[in-house]
Amino acid sequence: MTQGESKRPSGASIRQRVFGEANVQRTAPGDPFLAPFFETAIEHVWGGVWNRPGLELKYRSLVVVSVLAC
Repeated sequence: MTQGESKRPSGASIRQRVFGEANVQRTAPGDPFLAPFFETAIEHVWGGVWNRPGLELKYRSLVVVSVLAC
């Protein structure tokens, strides 16, 4: 993936795999004020951080839950 290429499609796919279709549709941004936040989070958090190689999604989720619990 080149630097100028968007990570949004892969980020949206991973977000849907983690949360499920129903939850993704339920949390869709209805407020235009929050839309840029959702777009940034999907592209950079889900497409960048969660899409990196090295851990399966179940282990990555376990790490996130463990860090939040600490």
